[in-house]
Amino acid sequence: MSDSEEDETTVQHVNIVFIGEPNVGKTSLIRRFCYEDFLRQYTPTTGADFYIKRIMLPTANPIGNKQEIVLKLTDIGGKERKAHMLDKYLFKADMIVLVYDITNAESFENMCAWIDTIGSLITSPPLSAIIGNKCDLEHQRGVRLDRTRQFVKENGFYNYLTSAKTGEATNSCIVELVAKYVGVPLTKLQKEENAVLKVELHVADKLAESVARRKAHEQQTKSSTVCLIQ
Repeated sequence: MSDSEEDETTVQHVNIVFIGEPNVGKTSLIRRFCYEDFLRQYTPTTGADFYIKRIMLPTANPIGNKQEIVLKLTDIGGKERKAHMLDKYLFKADMIVLVYDITNAESFENMCAWIDTIGSLITSPPLSAIIGNKCDLEHQRGVRLDRTRQFVKENGFYNYLTSAKTGEATNSCIVELVAKYVGVPLTKLQKEENAVLKVELHVADKLAESVARRKAHEQQTKSSTVCLIQ
């Protein structure tokens, strides 16, 4: 076999649809995965937005060829559950990811309504997973872990915890799901490589918050001093 044949890269397309209530962090998760950024300002998604991300995975072929996976990520607005376009967004979905906010119990309970709606629109739901976002706010958790475990068991979903803000597990969970879909087992090392915790970004966020608070305090102190002089 020639070197060119050994280095051959196959290409596969995978469509992933993200659904869930408003403000659970669907857009933030996708943007963290695609662009490694995090927008603090919340802007609700209207209808649906679409993203493309290319990743490389090993193949099941023992000669070690790699395959390029072209991901189409569909970010469905939280208010689209009752809209007439949802079936169009779900058309030919290879994976469905339901996202909830671990600090918001209602966002978790409403996943049942999303599942019922999906079941009414497509006869054979594809590989599915739930993601509990905002795990950096574990101290504010509003969804009990035993309830999550029960839900996962009842529905047969894969289950992940992530933080779009810090980057924790955002890459690893999506890459792992894609690997499961294409039938490629990831080694422990490969999982660790995709599970990099973006600590430096979290530290930068904290530093920015500290600087902003200090400036606000200095401005307030300055204003108070002026008033006293007057």
